[in-house]
Amino acid sequence: MNLVFSFWNIPPEQYLTSDLAESWEVTAEGVTFYLRHGIMWTGREDVMESRELTADDIVFHLERLRNRPGYASWYSFIDSVTAPDRYTVCVDFTGYNAAWAQYLGWYVGTGIIPPEVVGAGAENWFNAVGTGPFIMTGYVKGSYVVYEKNPDYWGTTTINGKEYQIPFIDKLFYPVIPDESTQVAALRTAKLDMWPRVPLRYEASLIQTCPELVQDKYLTGRVDNLKLKACTESDCFYKREVRRAVMIGTDLEAIRNAIYIEGELHCMPMGRGTPEYTPFEELPESTKELFDYDPVEAQQMLADAGFPNGFECEMILSSQYIDLGSMLQEMWAKIGVTLQLTVLESAAVTARSAAADYDVCPNLHTDVNPFQVLGILGKGDRPASSIKDARYDEMYNEAIAITDPAERTAKLKELALYFEDNVMVLGICNPYNISAYWPWVKNYYGELDCGFHNAMPMISTLWIDQDMKAELGYK
Repeated sequence: MNLVFSFWNIPPEQYLTSDLAESWEVTAEGVTFYLRHGIMWTGREDVMESRELTADDIVFHLERLRNRPGYASWYSFIDSVTAPDRYTVCVDFTGYNAAWAQYLGWYVGTGIIPPEVVGAGAENWFNAVGTGPFIMTGYVKGSYVVYEKNPDYWGTTTINGKEYQIPFIDKLFYPVIPDESTQVAALRTAKLDMWPRVPLRYEASLIQTCPELVQDKYLTGRVDNLKLKACTESDCFYKREVRRAVMIGTDLEAIRNAIYIEGELHCMPMGRGTPEYTPFEELPESTKELFDYDPVEAQQMLADAGFPNGFECEMILSSQYIDLGSMLQEMWAKIGVTLQLTVLESAAVTARSAAADYDVCPNLHTDVNPFQVLGILGKGDRPASSIKDARYDEMYNEAIAITDPAERTAKLKELALYFEDNVMVLGICNPYNISAYWPWVKNYYGELDCGFHNAMPMISTLWIDQDMKAELGYK
């Protein structure tokens, strides 16, 4: 059984399942995977014949991940990867790392590629093979991707006590529609059967124009936030009280209402629904006060921290954050902070962010994955990478070395409170989205994810009721 959740990115540890491994054993020394027998690679003409997936394929894949330039720190907890037999993979640790599942399975490099495809050129989509429910049969850049049913897929599902072979869908089209208004128009006219990431601002108009359309509202877990550089004493946000002051001087409710419509403000680093989350009413008083907008208090805090006349700082941002930047400019001016907006292409923002070449940088990040959002693995995309805090680093390293899940969760929850109270990132909003689907999409209940942006396990059990679609006036 695959379990699915109404947020993106990470399944809670107690619900982890696997497609390729029937089971696994985890100790402080390592993890051993026991693969399913009879899983077949689909094969490709002039690339490879269809054959069984083996432990050697997994070893090849994991060794490729470990040896990618720049990723050594992510896999430093691995001592060796071996295949003692055809269906067993042993990963020995140099030291226990609670994020092992993230780095070995569902987060980084989840697409396992056999040696034959690497040799033929894995960058060419036509060389792609897989073991999943669908086979990629067509791709037009900027237009669409086509998948067809894999007749040799091993999976089944049980409905009303009866077991069925899956997938049910014979041909699956993924259109590529960059323009948001065109996406909405395609949904309204039923050219899309479903769209799980509809912005909330379309909720009312879709109810009015498409009353049959099912809409499930959910917290995205994708939080817009501000990275405040605090690496050295020369950085204007180096002092904890300065970061706290600018948060108190930020009207989060006004930003939410103007830009996101609805969403949660107490959302960083961990979001509601995660084991590491602390409800607002249980927060320490010093953390609660961060959410009380008070520009007079914020200005006094800056003066007490050594900035009686405020300071100037630069925000690097892409065009999608211009509205946010403009609102921050106006709010921070009231507390004496002059915010210069430098609008750049997204790639340039990413490069400067990774190099810590900024004062303030908007960032989109998950609040449901404790190892990613709390992680300190030295990667520039991690929120905490803009802060240097030895105590924090020590707490995190201690937490990920704990093998007991309950004890580790308690430690990560403590770390999340420290993160929030010290404003290691200024969370802006965890907005709501809509998962929208027409009623002829059967066996779907608004699920979003089965791992890391992996919708295929749920799509494989869907089918389209063509008669209902015709009755409602759509072809």
